[in-house]
This record gives sequence, structure tokens and C-alpha cells, in this order.
Amino acid sequence: MALFSTISTIAIAFEPSTAASVCAPRTFRSTPVLASVADFSGEWCMDLKASDSLGPLLRELGVSRMLAAVVTRLAVTQRIVQTGSTVTIEVKTPLSAETLELNLDGSEALLPGVTGGCTRASTRWLDRERIETRQCVDQSGRLDDPDARLFVTTRSLFDAGAGLLEDCAVVARSSGEVMKPRATAKRILRRVVPSRASTTSMLMPGLQCSEDDGSVLTESSVEAALSDLREQAKAFFGCHPESLAIGITGDVTLLHLDGPCVVVQLSGAFWHRRETVLANTAAFLMRRIPEIAEVTVPDEETLLDVLRDEETGEIIEDRRAPDLTGDRQTLIYQGIDPDTRGPFASGYGGFRVGGSIFS
Repeated sequence: MALFSTISTIAIAFEPSTAASVCAPRTFRSTPVLASVADFSGEWCMDLKASDSLGPLLRELGVSRMLAAVVTRLAVTQRIVQTGSTVTIEVKTPLSAETLELNLDGSEALLPGVTGGCTRASTRWLDRERIETRQCVDQSGRLDDPDARLFVTTRSLFDAGAGLLEDCAVVARSSGEVMKPRATAKRILRRVVPSRASTTSMLMPGLQCSEDDGSVLTESSVEAALSDLREQAKAFFGCHPESLAIGITGDVTLLHLDGPCVVVQLSGAFWHRRETVLANTAAFLMRRIPEIAEVTVPDEETLLDVLRDEETGEIIEDRRAPDLTGDRQTLIYQGIDPDTRGPFASGYGGFRVGGSIFS
């Protein structure tokens, strides 16, 4: 799953004022580590609202619009460990995990490719505040190839080290000629203090869950927690008469345990986005059972709300429940996330005013 782990964190730095220097052909040479440089070490979480969409970048790389729409909305966390000569980045999304080893001396190495496989890459300090990684897009590409397509990443800190900026660009050269970037995006990550309590911020209002009820991680304890979640999240699941009456048939079941990782299956029709369903399920389980390190699904297709034919764009399978009040698209047009209101507007079905997955 190199696509989801690498592209989801796509951290390619590019600023218009430095277009010539970023795109100009050059070969990296071994560079000594600077004294008193920025330290990127820490736990980081992607701020999706403050970040640009990855759509243009992904389409430039040949990723389908449907898959790009999923990737660009994925929650991303990074754990960075920096030494004098390397930066190690552990990247996690709800779908995958990947570790990137960046050598800061400018030497060439292989990194997971943005579209699969491994490609040549090189990282070096631009100055004491920024590191730049140049990576070939194509598996057969070389960094010194005058016609190479490059995936350029520059990382820098801001807000007194509380924020990490990743400027992104796909650039191309033609016979060594300087070219403008084909697609760009800025990604913002916020520094976080590792804490299990932080997972509770993902829960919808109204959820009652103890911080730690002493449960150990077993299939039985996960099943019990999922049963409690079904009971409380009345707008989530089709096991409640009110929800079933409007076409909600969704359910989340345990597939298996993989060490500290819980793999669940989403089935049926949900009113909320499947990403929202997974995020809240993960938050609930991780708060209930501290041993859980991650809650994930067996494949990325599980999180697609609509399956479409890649050639015609026609809907093959619609996994969404009907829109009871008919205003889902209106909310989206107004810039309001429908999932924050839920399927029941004020006055419907006995659910609390404002709606939610929890009544």
C-alpha cells in the first residue's frame, strides 16, 4: 500500500519564488550536516482543513479521480525521529503504514514510490531550516536524467515548531530545460503530544465511554465494545427501528485481530461517510481498550461510499442510505459537513436537535 502511505503524506515542498532552483537539473552531492538545524522529531497529525487538496497532484501521477478522492481525505499521522544524519518518518493512515528513511547527506537511496514499487531519491539540507527530498516518479527514472519527472518535497517548521509545512510539487524537465511545476499542494501538520486521551476528540457528541474499563484486547472484549457502540450510535447502525425505517442498514463487525491492530468490516448502507464510521469506531474502541494500537479495514475499497465504473463513471454500487430531508447536497454546497448534523434534522425521529450518530 505504498500509494496510501506515501501519497497520503505527500510532502513535496515547492514555492513559486524558488521555481527555478527546484526544477533546475542538478546532481546531489554529499553535504555535511549543518550545526543548529531544525529538529523535526515528534508526533504529527495532518490538518486536512488547512491543507490543500491532493487531487491535482494525484491526477498528474495518473491516479483515478475516485481513488484520489479517497486518498486526499485520509487522516494521516507521522512519527518523526531525527538524528545527525537521518530522518525516519513512520506514516500511518486508516488503511496502511509505511516507514521512510531519509539520508541527510544527499546520497541516493530507494524510497517507496508514490505509485508503487521503489524509486530513486535523495535528501539534503537546503539551509538550516529546510530539507528537500527529490524522488523519481518512474521506477526506471534516474535523478540525473535530463528528462526525469520528479516528486520534490521540502519540509520546514513554523509557528515556533508547532507546525510542519510540506510544500508539494510534481515537476518535469525536458532535455535539461527548466520547467514549471505541473501540480502543487501545501500540506500542514500539527505537533501533538502522544496520548490515548487524544483519540477521544474523534468521538461524536453524546457518546458515553469510560477512559479505560480494564478490558484486555481479545476478540470477546472487542465484540462487547462494538455491541455498546451499536447501542449508543442510533443514527449509525441499522439495528435501531428509527434508522432502519429510513434505509440505514449499516453495521461494523470484527474480522480479526492482528497483534494490537483490530481489523473491522463495514457492511450495509450508512448515512454518514464510511470514513466517519471508521474514525468514530476506532476512537470508541481505542478509548475502551488501551491495548489497541490501530483500527483498520481490510482494503481501501471498504471506505468508498459509491463504487463507479472506471471507464464510464456509472454507479455500480451505492452504499449510502437515502437522504431523509433531501438537503445533504445543500449542506455540502454551503460548506457544512453533513456528518456533523446527521440524518435527523431537528424534529425528526426523536433524535436530539442538531443530529449526530449518537442520540
